[in-house]
Amino acid sequence: GEWQVAWEARGEVVAVGTTYGQLHVVERTGKVRCSRAAPTGLAGVVFCGSTEVLCVTYDGKLYRLSVRSADAGSALPEASASLLETAGGGVDGVVGCISIDAARHVLYVGGATRGLPSLTRWRTPPGAEIAPMPSRFNRAEELPSPNPAFTTMRDAGQPALHACCQLRVSPSGRFVAAADTGGRAIVWPADGGTAPVACANADSVTDLAWWGDEALAMVQRVGAVTIDALADGANLLGDPEVFNPFSALCSVSDGAEQHQLMVLE
Repeated sequence: GEWQVAWEARGEVVAVGTTYGQLHVVERTGKVRCSRAAPTGLAGVVFCGSTEVLCVTYDGKLYRLSVRSADAGSALPEASASLLETAGGGVDGVVGCISIDAARHVLYVGGATRGLPSLTRWRTPPGAEIAPMPSRFNRAEELPSPNPAFTTMRDAGQPALHACCQLRVSPSGRFVAAADTGGRAIVWPADGGTAPVACANADSVTDLAWWGDEALAMVQRVGAVTIDALADGANLLGDPEVFNPFSALCSVSDGAEQHQLMVLE
């Protein structure tokens, strides 16, 4: 299944989750610190601090796992929260992705509710109970129409579920960007503001990564990569760079306003 990967801030430990519900925490040396099994597939995995992993299943169950030292257990602890029930998603909700602003202890959860993309915020102080935060991200009338030709995650003969499937918080924590299964990329103020900062619907966005706080790198399903300025949408590369279809992106900053973009084909 698809992998969900999260690195601890110092780069010493990596957590890997799968759509089959497996979670593995591995040290940089290759030593497996622990492996766990979730009841259902994992929509996302993040580090909360250096010793705790948060993982969320597609049905909205949040699990918190201490990874301070090696552990021989096999199953995740009891779920500490049900995000869909708390957020009022009900049975028609689904979680598609998560991202965290570790410096501010804010977890962003993307998915779909009542057939529309949804995005919620959660306070995640280390060792304390997770709590919902006020936000007004979900204003469907302000979003561009989905691309009807984009059919990833759509069951044959069923209505398309335009769920958020990728979520990225900008380096400073000012913005949060989401890609949905309708091929759109949407950028909101991370404080839960109403109006999107920017929207894109080029040729069906399948992955995205931040290029500082002022531009967003996006890969389209045909493999074309652009770095679009939030201010005017201009591609900083000039022409798109083309890779294999459905490539993945990873952005790297050295903290001195110099950035690199890695593409996994």
